[in-house]
Amino acid sequence: MLREQEHIARKLKEKKNKLKGYIRSAKGTRFLDKWFFVGGVTVIMLTSYLMGAFPNDLYYKWHTFIVPSYVAVRLFYYRAKGMHYYLFDFCYWANIIMILFLNFYPKNLDLLLCSYFWAHGPLAVIVGALRNSMVFHKVDNLTSLAIHALPIVTMFNLRWTTMEIESLLPEDQRVFVSLPAEGIPFLRHFIYPVGLYFFWAFFYYIKMFVVSSKRI
Repeated sequence: MLREQEHIARKLKEKKNKLKGYIRSAKGTRFLDKWFFVGGVTVIMLTSYLMGAFPNDLYYKWHTFIVPSYVAVRLFYYRAKGMHYYLFDFCYWANIIMILFLNFYPKNLDLLLCSYFWAHGPLAVIVGALRNSMVFHKVDNLTSLAIHALPIVTMFNLRWTTMEIESLLPEDQRVFVSLPAEGIPFLRHFIYPVGLYFFWAFFYYIKMFVVSSKRI
């Protein structure tokens, strides 16, 4: 039984190494680039169409689908290169909070503030600082745009299109939270986004510098 398990484990390792070799080869790179180019162009076209045709409902479902899909591809790609710990960075945490808000807690004002604050703050800065570019045949570039630039577009659309339209509807017909008529106090506008940031930073430190420090 032990020999059989060792044999299976060896075969799986050989297949894994073979796949890695193919991915890194010129032939494998060209093949993947072609598919990623077609996929990248299709995603951009669908995103533009859904934002124009269904900006207040279906577009948010599309956002919820496409961002995790790109992150899943990056996880596979980074795992093969031993770079998967990058997926603990803040931008992924910000996207998780935004997806939770859009799909499960759309009436939560504090999650709206966090999502809008982060999208137009740290994520927007990263787009310029890391020089995110739209390279259709490079899935890594498109993933960076999906997690940094797409949240900006989504939250801008939510605040200045969807919420403006919903403000004309009765309260019970609105999907998303309504902004208070008296405005939002500065402390609430500031403390919740910064507080949740430090919540992430605490667990990031524990994971990177305590739990996984030796492995990293």
